[in-house]
Amino acid sequence: MNEEQKSCDIFKFPFERNNYYYGKLMTQREYFAEQSYFNKKRWLINRLVNGWGVVCGLEVKSVLKDSNDPSQGYELRVTPGIAIDCCGREITVYEEQVVDLDPDINPGVICLEHFECETEPVHIPFIECEQKDKFEFNRIRDSFQIVIKDPGEVNMERPSGENCPLLEDQLASLDGYVCEKLMAGCPECSEQPCLVLAEITIENNSREIIIDECSKRRLVYNNSLLYDLIHCF
Repeated sequence: MNEEQKSCDIFKFPFERNNYYYGKLMTQREYFAEQSYFNKKRWLINRLVNGWGVVCGLEVKSVLKDSNDPSQGYELRVTPGIAIDCCGREITVYEEQVVDLDPDINPGVICLEHFECETEPVHIPFIECEQKDKFEFNRIRDSFQIVIKDPGEVNMERPSGENCPLLEDQLASLDGYVCEKLMAGCPECSEQPCLVLAEITIENNSREIIIDECSKRRLVYNNSLLYDLIHCF
């Protein structure tokens, strides 16, 4: 994976997609570019329109290692759920995970990170004489890793309330309610072509153009802003 494929800086690399024409030589680079283009477009929308964070599930709970022997102590578990990281990449935890604790990190922060792993190793027949057999992976799985980090390594700023002031006790109460609601689980899945930018009026006498940008423009409110507006009003 090259630097462009790993970067989530939206202004560092311009979006480019394949131009198909008869006789075009399709190499590994072209196929990677095709995947990267659509992935990064989707991640861009996730990041800047929907916002990033926990979508649903992912409750962190402490349970006895052995219910018949409390002396064994407790372990941390993370329930199934979905999240979007700050690059806009979707992270799906399909089953409950046990978190390996690090006794040297206390207090610690449990971090969920996007991770790609290669799967389905396949044999590639050799082309030249005396060339050794080679293996490649047939799939790249969108996976994750859960790690514990020192609080000093993590941005611990409050993830909401940036756009309006709110008393600390009010914010804690609302945060707690929404957090519990989303941890309950993920919901099951059950057009106008014109995107209006402004309405204009041309004055008959002066030929002046009156521009109304706001009253008819349809706006997209990202989730972070909507959450802050709930706090405000």
